[in-house]
Amino acid sequence: MTLVLFVAFFNTFQGARAVNPVVLANARLLRASKSFLLRHVYLPSATAWIPSSLRVSVGMAFMGAVVAEYLGSSAGLGHLIAQTEGVLNAARASAGIIVLSAFVVVLDAIGRPRRKAAHGLAARAFSHD
Repeated sequence: MTLVLFVAFFNTFQGARAVNPVVLANARLLRASKSFLLRHVYLPSATAWIPSSLRVSVGMAFMGAVVAEYLGSSAGLGHLIAQTEGVLNAARASAGIIVLSAFVVVLDAIGRPRRKAAHGLAARAFSHD
């Protein structure tokens, strides 16, 4: 949980700090309220950063779960890999690692369309049309 929280928080914070200073200055010049700035300036800027932080967070959460299974569980994929390494069964350990890798590739493929949509949303928010 702590691994994921810090990655998501700091990426979102960095996205809010990456606001174009010209856009921010123009909005303040027009006396935009704090809620308007949040809704129309800061949030669209952070929108492109949130999916990338979620991608990293999902990977780190999954890695943390497998490591926890590897170290102290009596069931799960991490336990299977640890057990088969202990009895020198390379075929089953390799099979467990391959299944683990395939699951990570599927998770990444699921998240890819959402990242592209969020980047498009952020680009439309700052377009000058």
